[in-house]
Amino acid sequence: MRSKKIQAVFLCLVLAGCLVGAAAAAEPAPLKPKFLASFDIPKDGRMIVLPVSMGGKTYQFMLDTGSSFSTFDEILRPLLGKPRLSNERMGSDGKMHVEHVYYAPDAKLGDLSFRSGGAVLCVDLDELRQLIGLDIRGVIGMGFLRQYVMQIDCSAGVISFFKAGDEAAAPADWGQPSQMQRAPQGSPLILGRLYDKYEGPFVIDTGYGDTGTLSAKLFDRLRKEELFKGVSEMPIETTEGSAVGISARVDGFSIGKLEYKNMIFDKAPGSSMLGMGFVRRQKLTLDFPNLKAYLQKGPAFDSADQNDMSGLHLLKQNDGIVVYFVDKDYPGEAAGLKKDDLLYQINGKNVSNMSLWEVRKILSSKGGEKIDIMFQRDKKFFKTSLTLKSQL
Repeated sequence: MRSKKIQAVFLCLVLAGCLVGAAAAAEPAPLKPKFLASFDIPKDGRMIVLPVSMGGKTYQFMLDTGSSFSTFDEILRPLLGKPRLSNERMGSDGKMHVEHVYYAPDAKLGDLSFRSGGAVLCVDLDELRQLIGLDIRGVIGMGFLRQYVMQIDCSAGVISFFKAGDEAAAPADWGQPSQMQRAPQGSPLILGRLYDKYEGPFVIDTGYGDTGTLSAKLFDRLRKEELFKGVSEMPIETTEGSAVGISARVDGFSIGKLEYKNMIFDKAPGSSMLGMGFVRRQKLTLDFPNLKAYLQKGPAFDSADQNDMSGLHLLKQNDGIVVYFVDKDYPGEAAGLKKDDLLYQINGKNVSNMSLWEVRKILSSKGGEKIDIMFQRDKKFFKTSLTLKSQL
């Protein structure tokens, strides 16, 4: 009898343990994000360029969450195989161009393969190289990025990639969670507020170097209500010709409980968006599979934006950094600089040892600052100086 009682009690304990185990199995612990890879990036918020290996060589690819597809430069076309399909599109030069779409090639970002990143494009990226001054041979777009959690920490100089886990397991130090959506082209959208009056989606676009843009309709509404801290208009040169760029200083932008000050937004014909000037202000984690963004204030959170004060538009070409347009009535024009002048020195430093980003930052430093410039024109060297003129 005694042994039967013991057996009965033991059986009850076993059954209870099974039930507890079944309950535990029904509610497993939240799955934490798994670290996959990290790469060094500049700490000053410039465009993010990452090493992609392909065909036994390594190339520089720009990170662009505003791009639907990953894109490979013409020089890599022989490694892409046969096109999957071809499309015709109207180029900025007014001519029809054939755009080829390829199956994802055997390319890798560290150990992360492009094979699972969907179709890719192949185009000539020469104009992009001139605009950002780097030897870019590709663009990492949302086709590749959408499967990962990506964390950009400019203050630490690191970008990290994780395999998505459960929302409930997101580390506390990732910061304030905010819901994301996907734009039609697949780019991440986050909800932003302006002056506690207007709320709407902003595309997070790491391919845009400045802080952000406001749609023309929204910009005009805020300007009419005199909500901006300041507005400036300046001539700009684009691939489609001359235009007028309009910017505004904004003190009333917020996401969730985070309130941003001293931001400069440009008026744009398209969607409102947030670029690298916004990204650099915080540690930004984008969980694409779960459509969650996490924002943690960084050292640059309260910094003040500043735009160019010289009126000089620059390109990086084979000879070096060249002036391709000078704004009328700006310090650059008063200093006698002209289109096609080749910059040689700025403040006594050789421009050949500087990136295009560094030169642009000097020309955006602060109003009233004097800048000494040595330049070359028609194989002769000249010296001049200009005093930066604050626009906002």
